Amino acid sequence: MRYVWLREGGELDTYQQSEDVGVIAPGGELTIPFSVTFTSTGQKHLDLVITVSNEGGDSSHTYKKPLYIDVIDDSDLRGDVRLTSNSVTGSGTVSIEGDAANIGGTDVESVLLRVPETGSVSPSPPNGEYYVGGIETSEFGTYELTADIANGTDSVPVELTYITTGENRDDERVTKTQQIPVADSLSGFPRTQQAQATATTTPPSGGGPPILLIGGVAVLVVISILGVVLWRRQ
Repeated sequence: MRYVWLREGGELDTYQQSEDVGVIAPGGELTIPFSVTFTSTGQKHLDLVITVSNEGGDSSHTYKKPLYIDVIDDSDLRGDVRLTSNSVTGSGTVSIEGDAANIGGTDVESVLLRVPETGSVSPSPPNGEYYVGGIETSEFGTYELTADIANGTDSVPVELTYITTGENRDDERVTKTQQIPVADSLSGFPRTQQAQATATTTPPSGGGPPILLIGGVAVLVVISILGVVLWRRQ
C-alpha cells in the first residue's frame, strides 16, 4: 500500500495522509488511525483515498470510499449521578436505599451521599452519610442512608457530591441535592420512586472553559482496510 489520504468530501483538501503504509497479505487487514479536528458539529463527509500497487510494483490502482461521521459536542456529557430505585422504609427514623447511577458520558470519582440538616430532617446513625466511591459511565453503586424525620415530612433531601473526569478537560466537582419522597413511609409501606434533582456545579480549579469550546471538536477516525488480491492475467 503506497498512499492513504483522508480528504474533505468532494474536495482536494487533505486532512491527513500516510505514505508507504505497508503490505497487506491476501485476506489480511491493516488499521490506520487518523485524528481529525472539526470546528463545528453535525454530519461530516470525508473521502478515504487509497493507492495500492501489486506485488511487482509495475502498476497501481486508486480507490475512493466516502465516510460519513456524526460529530457532536460532548461538553454537556459529563458524568451525572442520579439516585434511582429509591426505597424508603420506617417512621420516625427512616432507611433510604437505592442505586447511585452514573447516567453521564464520563466516569465520576469520590461519590459521597449525605443527609443534610433541615428543620424537619436530620442525619441519623449509622448512615447519615454514605461513600459510594467511583462509578464508571452507565454503571451504578448501591447506597443506604438513615435519617430522623418529623411527622408530616414529605421528602428527605440527599446531597450528592462527586468529581467528574474526562480526557482534554479539567476535573469538576459537582454538588447537587435530590429530594426523595417519604410520604408513604409513615404508614409503614415502602415507597420506590425516582425523584427529580436540582444541581449546582463548582467551576473547575483551572478556571478555563472546556477544551471543546476552544479547539473545536476532535474525532479519532480509525480506518480498517481489508486486503485485496489483485489478479492480473498475463
